Amino acid sequence: MKIEIEIPDTVELDGIADEDMQRMIQAAVCTDHWYEYSGVDIDLSAASVKVVDSAWTRKPARSFLAWLKAQAKRDDVVGDLARDVARDPRAPSGRATKGQWRDHLGGSQHLAAALSEAWAEFLNAE
Repeated sequence: MKIEIEIPDTVELDGIADEDMQRMIQAAVCTDHWYEYSGVDIDLSAASVKVVDSAWTRKPARSFLAWLKAQAKRDDVVGDLARDVARDPRAPSGRATKGQWRDHLGGSQHLAAALSEAWAEFLNAE
């Protein structure tokens, strides 16, 4: 049996990678491995979780790289990110996902915050 759970995108979830979300939901589902339903014990220990769609995996309608390069003259974190990316020949191109950008930029908290801010503006500009 497959069951899909939809969790609306929120600011709180913005920084949580799909893999981490899968682990959190898996732990929540399997915390109590048994569930009684109509007098029958249902074993949930083999339940699995898979993220099928998220802000991290959704392809945007246009290129984030092209939009970001146009922000290079800004005097804020988005402008800083744009200037860094403009010098990076390996930056994701085309309709790369937010997750591909996160993976490319690495684990820096500063870069993650800049990406989140830039991505939100990018989506609102569409």
